[in-house]
Amino acid sequence: MKKKSCPVCGSKEISLKKKKKVIKDRLGGEETVSVNIYSCPVCGTTGDLFKENVQVIRKAYLSLNEKAAKNSIDFLIKQGHSLSFIERVLGLSQRTLTKWKIGATKPSAPGVTLLRFLEIFPKLLDVAENNFDKDIAKMILLEEVANQAVEYDEIFTAASKDEFFLYIKKSVKVNKNKSSNCFDNEIQLAIEAQ
Repeated sequence: MKKKSCPVCGSKEISLKKKKKVIKDRLGGEETVSVNIYSCPVCGTTGDLFKENVQVIRKAYLSLNEKAAKNSIDFLIKQGHSLSFIERVLGLSQRTLTKWKIGATKPSAPGVTLLRFLEIFPKLLDVAENNFDKDIAKMILLEEVANQAVEYDEIFTAASKDEFFLYIKKSVKVNKNKSSNCFDNEIQLAIEAQ
C-alpha cells in the first residue's frame, strides 16, 4: 500500500491514531465506530485528512435510522395502531411498514422522519385519518392539550371570537428540596379562528 502524504504540505511523516466515536440517536440507540485521526508533525495539520471517516459515520447513522424506524413502529403498535391503519391513513403502499420493521427493505430518510414525528405526536394519525382537515386538526390538538394539562401547575386560557390562547406552566424538581419554573416547561399556544 502506498504511504499517504499530508494533503497540506506533502510530507510522508504523517501518523495515524484510531479513535472511538459514539454516535447516538434517541430512538435508534447508539453505535461505536472507529475513526482515523491523522497528524502531520511538519505542518501541524490534524484530523480526517483523507475523508475516510465520512462513510463510516454515515453508515452508523443509516443503521441507527433503521433501528429508530423499527422502534417507532413498535411504539405505534403498542399504542394500539395497526400497521394497515397507519399505511392507509398515510397513503403508504400496503406492507411498507412491515417490510421496514422486519428489515426486508430500508426506510427512506423521509420515511424515518415521518415515523419520528408520529412517535412524538401519535395524534397526527388522527389528523391524517380525518383527511388533514384543519378544523379537526385544531380540535385534536386542543383535546390532546386538555388531556395533558392535568400534569401542569398553572393553566391560563383566553378566547375571543377570532382567537384561542393557552398558557401552561409546569414546575420541575431541581433537587429534592427545591422546584423551579423553567422556561422549557412553559407552553404558549395561540390559534386563530379561520
